[in-house]
This record gives sequence, structure tokens and C-alpha cells, in this order.
Amino acid sequence: MRPLSVRVKRQIVSLGVIAPWIALYLPFEDESWSLYAALCVSYTILFFGLLWSDGKWRKYIETHQRKARDLAQGHAIFLLVMILWI
Repeated sequence: MRPLSVRVKRQIVSLGVIAPWIALYLPFEDESWSLYAALCVSYTILFFGLLWSDGKWRKYIETHQRKARDLAQGHAIFLLVMILWI
């Protein structure tokens, strides 16, 4: 079986970003937290999905150039800034 191309991986990530946005924001748009939840979940999928689709997950995690904790911590800080900014 051939490995997936970058284009196919990006399409998978795109669907993975759009589906939670629709699932979290549209049904609960009257709630104040729905925008924050949809943004956080979608951005998290985008962040880790792009690492996967570009093949950089191996570069950063498996070769120990960066610890997974550092990536998660940087991601969490960005989410906090994004939430506080809105």
C-alpha cells in the first residue's frame, strides 16, 4: 500500500477541522462558550494535523529535537492567547 500524499493528508486535516467546527458551533451558537470550544478544537486538529501531513511529527518528536511536552505547551499558550483576545 502506498503512503498517503501530502495533498490527501491535507484534505483529511481540512475535513477534520471543519467537522468539529460544525458539530460544536452550529448547534450551540446561542451559548457563549460555543465559539471558544469550536476554535480550540479546530485549531488543535489543525496544529497537530499539519505536523502529521507535512511529516514534521517525526522530525520533532521521534528525533528528540523537541519534546512533545514543549509542543503541547506552546500550543496551549497560543490557545489561551486566542481565547483571551476574543
